[in-house]
Amino acid sequence: MAGVSALGVALAAIFGAWIRFAATQLGPAHWRQRPWATWCVNMVACFLMGLLASQKTHRTSPSPGSLELVWAVGFLGSLSTFSTLMADLVTTWQRCSRRQTLALGAASLLGGLLACQLGLVLARHQP
Repeated sequence: MAGVSALGVALAAIFGAWIRFAATQLGPAHWRQRPWATWCVNMVACFLMGLLASQKTHRTSPSPGSLELVWAVGFLGSLSTFSTLMADLVTTWQRCSRRQTLALGAASLLGGLLACQLGLVLARHQP
């Protein structure tokens, strides 16, 4: 990866992380219930990743381009976070909220798959 790409990834990561922080910390009190705010941000990231992944089918080179790395690794990589989801699941489980833990886990897996697929489908049907 070239130096310009590395800088682009780093800068995009700043914006992705800031948006995630803002969504989970700075919104209205009912929104700041961390597991579900994180879930919403992750669903948006999955949808955007689906849009981005659809571009791979139009590319002739097997390796990702600089802009794709900036978006996928930098912005979306810091916007969504698997480790935060896992920490939220463990915390929810420890608080004896078994149903909410199972709901969050299922909603994350199924919602993420559906959001990514929706992004792929919508991007493929653009004129």
